[in-house]
Amino acid sequence: MGLASTSTIQPIPVTRRFLRKINVEHSTMDRICEFLGETIGTALLVFLGCTGCAHDKNIENSPILSQINIALVVIAMVQCFGCVSGAHLNPAITLAVYVYDMISFKMTIAYFIAQILGAYLGYGLMLMLIPPSAISWEGAAHSVCIPSRNPDITVNQAFCIEFIITALVIFTTCSAADARNAALQDSMPIRFGIVIVCAGLTAGPLTGANINPAKALAAATWMSDYENLWLYCSAPMSGAAVSSIFYKLVFKREFVDTNQMEKVEQMSKR
Repeated sequence: MGLASTSTIQPIPVTRRFLRKINVEHSTMDRICEFLGETIGTALLVFLGCTGCAHDKNIENSPILSQINIALVVIAMVQCFGCVSGAHLNPAITLAVYVYDMISFKMTIAYFIAQILGAYLGYGLMLMLIPPSAISWEGAAHSVCIPSRNPDITVNQAFCIEFIITALVIFTTCSAADARNAALQDSMPIRFGIVIVCAGLTAGPLTGANINPAKALAAATWMSDYENLWLYCSAPMSGAAVSSIFYKLVFKREFVDTNQMEKVEQMSKR
């Protein structure tokens, strides 16, 4: 019989030597990298996603192209930062992961801060690099990435739609962490991209399909446009909380040692 593997994930040698010199633990460095991964990942998500939605008389675009672009950006970000921080890039997803007992409360707060900071930086970078006319197209009620509801639906209807499409994303997140999907991780970035396309094409014409409170907050802050901001923060967060709790209590499964379980049951009967 071969020896059991005792290998662990470690920084590369040069990084380990540097950490020893400054007396920083590997675990602390990991937490810093997770924070940076969420910050940079969210910044790129907002910059690339919102830039892909920009248009003016010289930049052709369409709702379908915008949604496909956002899905491709999500796929790229999950591929880049999934192994670093889990690539949440969205406070609603982080909330669901916390409910799912996969992240501590302290790191949940750190992720929230990183995502808001990253979204703010990403939107600001877009403002610096693309023409103002492409951000605030003449005649449009709001600037790029500032979601608004269709005037033919009520605020309550918009809330429910955002709640439901967020629940779709959260169900995808929870199922990705389900033990039954442990062998099906390679295609996870593509699956998330498909889910985002589905949510965007379905709800985009009705609510803008925001889903991400950090992105909504950053765009509203930069453009001083706070109309219905509460809707695009509260609906995704409440949708994430409810759907993750439901999935955890009803659908979640995990691998257990049946022999150990039988021993525990026998002990409990004594």
